[in-house]
Amino acid sequence: MQRKTKGILLIVLPIPTLFFVMVVYAIVSFIISSIDHAVDSTSNAVIIVGHIINILLGLIGIAAVVGILIGIPVGIYLLATEDKPAVVKK
Repeated sequence: MQRKTKGILLIVLPIPTLFFVMVVYAIVSFIISSIDHAVDSTSNAVIIVGHIINILLGLIGIAAVVGILIGIPVGIYLLATEDKPAVVKK
């Protein structure tokens, strides 16, 4: 993968990832709250799985925020600098 492609991915990828995580987190939370209020503790396994999914989405969201803080400057650096030619030793 070229430097320019890596730079563009580091700049662009974290923001849609964060948006996706927030949307899916809201949907899963709504489903969990609907199931929790509709059924009297007979579907504890479904609620536990939903909470685990929310925890994983939270961790992915944290990684996306870190990706924004670190990835954007690194991506700009990769886009601004030129490729160094490979030096062949004889």
